[in-house]
Amino acid sequence: MLPDNDDAFLYASNLYRKDPYRSRKSKQQDDRPPSAISSYHPAAVHDAGRANSYLPYTNHAPDLTHARNELYVEDDSATLAATSLYRIEVIGNDRKDSLIGDSKAFLKHPPSNISLAEELYKKRQTKLMKRRTFLVSFLLLLAALVAIAYFCWPRIPNMDITSEKAEALFDTPNWGPDQHPWLHATWLVNLTIDNRQNWIRTYITGMEVEMADSITQKVFGWATIDSLQLPARAIISEHLQFKVDYESDSVTDPTFENIYNACGPQVVSAPPALNITVHASFRLFGIVWVPRALISPINGGLICPSR
Repeated sequence: MLPDNDDAFLYASNLYRKDPYRSRKSKQQDDRPPSAISSYHPAAVHDAGRANSYLPYTNHAPDLTHARNELYVEDDSATLAATSLYRIEVIGNDRKDSLIGDSKAFLKHPPSNISLAEELYKKRQTKLMKRRTFLVSFLLLLAALVAIAYFCWPRIPNMDITSEKAEALFDTPNWGPDQHPWLHATWLVNLTIDNRQNWIRTYITGMEVEMADSITQKVFGWATIDSLQLPARAIISEHLQFKVDYESDSVTDPTFENIYNACGPQVVSAPPALNITVHASFRLFGIVWVPRALISPINGGLICPSR
């Protein structure tokens, strides 16, 4: 129940006298008599610069229609603005500051439930997975290249001269005069080619074969093959036609002596084998360089054709 107007002024005056904070203002009002404190001063009650309730620090206008225990809340817009949410938007390379006034901004950039540690862990796992994928791909590619090179890279086949005795072609050998001896002849020998170490067909685009004395290493016979296809994992036989052509300044030449002693007309029966060394140069399809191989006679030597 609210008091009447006259009783309200008396009631407020009694509250003022019982105000525990009144002593703070006593230093500024030492000259006032004690009776002035208990007297009623309407101007003091309605003064806008002092307290209107028992709390001296409130600055609301008096409203006696409300109950004593009603709480007045200061409407401080500056405080409300200071405690508002703050957002920084990054647009391009410019920073734009703005206050968020509604909840739609949260839908634009919702807070993440993943912690920073989980984000870093995911990034490390992603990098590790990329490295593992690259390493596995590199190893698989390397293994594929090694397998292709192993099965497709052409290898030099093994070759042997299987003829124990050469066959003469066309005409009898010509030894020339004693002052300037020579040997002109054509010999035919058998050649065995072992291509079992190659997994695919081998293409020989050219082959040059040289026959030399095994002691002096001087070449006196040549044979050529233009092209040849060797089946994979197989052994084949070919004929080599050697053109023997050697000239010497005298009959005492070591190479001529070795050839003449094994193949000369003075040998009637049981001729000795001619110690020779045969080298072959290949031009294989797929290889830019020219490999060179040694061809060994099956018995270590070759018997010359019959005179």
